[in-house]
Amino acid sequence: MKNIRILLCDDHTLVRSGFVSLLKSVKGIYVIGEAENGAEMIKKYYETHPDIIIADISMPQLTGIEAFYKIKETNPNVKILFLSAFYSEQYIYLTLKAGAMGLLDKNITGGEFLFAINEVIEGRKYFGTEYNQKNLSALIKKYEHKRKPFLSNVLSEFNDKLLFFISEGFTSDQIAKKLFVSKHTIDAHRVKLMEILNLKTGHDLHKYAILYTESKKI
Repeated sequence: MKNIRILLCDDHTLVRSGFVSLLKSVKGIYVIGEAENGAEMIKKYYETHPDIIIADISMPQLTGIEAFYKIKETNPNVKILFLSAFYSEQYIYLTLKAGAMGLLDKNITGGEFLFAINEVIEGRKYFGTEYNQKNLSALIKKYEHKRKPFLSNVLSEFNDKLLFFISEGFTSDQIAKKLFVSKHTIDAHRVKLMEILNLKTGHDLHKYAILYTESKKI
């Protein structure tokens, strides 16, 4: 593997430490910068000019995808490999449409992680062992069939705003202040949204909110 300079971005210190430990053990790979949120990812990118960005999709301030879009405005050839605890077809679709070179489940093995990095550096997409170019094209066609793959036509303007704030990680108290309603109203809408969208946990709702928010940019 040739020399590769990496900017590693994740809002969890322990996750970054684990990846850094793995990467530093490989000859020719250099972690030249770390970021814990999307805004810092942009700043560190222009400070370090890495060969590749490895970034979590969901980070504070700006998501990984939002930060990626901003960097692409000045450098459309930037290479990024996304990481996510929520690995799914929907996330693959969103990252592909954003122009990413790959997406990995955070539970990936060290060997596949290094293989994916090399694939992206060489200009090839990597979204897991199950996805070749044919499969990826079929996946895009499947979701392009839908006007907005994560939108529900039963969502009100209020719920649209609520999902945005949930995607940003705001608490019910914080959202209530922003929307000038009571915390009870926010909590009630959260429960109703979970019923409408057939979601079981708050964690699932946060995941959906991120997908919903990102899909509106497509």
